[in-house]
Formats: sequence, C-alpha cells, structure tokens
Amino acid sequence: MATSTCTTSKVYSDAPEAALKKRLDKQILGKDWESRSMDNEAYLKELIKVSSSDRSSTVQDSAKGLQFFIIKGGGEGFLDSCYENDDASNVQEAEPDTDRNLTMSTYKNNDLFIVFNQQGKLVSSTLLSRPLSIPGVIRKETVKAVCDAWDGQPV
Repeated sequence: MATSTCTTSKVYSDAPEAALKKRLDKQILGKDWESRSMDNEAYLKELIKVSSSDRSSTVQDSAKGLQFFIIKGGGEGFLDSCYENDDASNVQEAEPDTDRNLTMSTYKNNDLFIVFNQQGKLVSSTLLSRPLSIPGVIRKETVKAVCDAWDGQPV
C-alpha cells in the first residue's frame, strides 16, 4: 500500500476480485452504482445473494441468531484512496518480531464483513483486514484451513 496520506473514498484496488466486484455493483445498482454504501441494507442483501457461488446465501427474516457474512473481495469499491493502483488482497507490511527484527507480514484488506439481526435487519458492516501470513506466527496454509473450516458454519 502506498505510504502517502489516504483519504476516505470508494476505490477499487488492483486485486483480482476488483473487476468482478465492480461488475456486481453495476448489476445491483444499475445507473446509480456510485451510490453504493455499506449502510444500504437492500444493496448488501443483494450483494450477498449474487456473490454466493450457488446463489443460495441469503439473509433470513426469521433466524435463530445473528447472521454473519464475509464477502471475499466485497470491500472493493469501499477502499481508501491509498489502495488505488495497489492490490488490497495482498498487502505487505514490515513488522518487528520478538527480537525487533523486521519481517514481512501479508494481509488481505478487501473483504467485507456484514452482520444482520434475527429479523434480517442490518446491524453493521465493515471492511475486514485479515492476516494471510505472519512469519513465525501463522502460515498461509493455516489461514486457509481456518477460513475454510468457518465458511458457512453457524456462529
């Protein structure tokens, strides 16, 4: 990610998921696609539906508890201006280890996390930043296994 000052924006990065997310935004919102918002309940419900691989993920109007959704790459179009011309799905950050040596950690910063209540009303949504690898702490294979184990499971 660029080191310049970021501004709040609605940027799509150069991540592999960005082109698909832009197409989905245009499909959902039509000519008014610039009005997308992480507070727009109807938009988020449709985004969940159309981004599901089998179109079966939907927000329920009568659920047993809170409903959580993570849309991989769904944060595209909501990113800060610093991500323009960068890949928000593969962000390298230098971080000190326990011996104060700098190591390169990798993060995915373009996912969208959405929560609805039991009646299907939007509680909140936010951009999700998650580690892909942190040397000496977590490997990419472990992150994938954990995400795969949680995907589609009740919380």
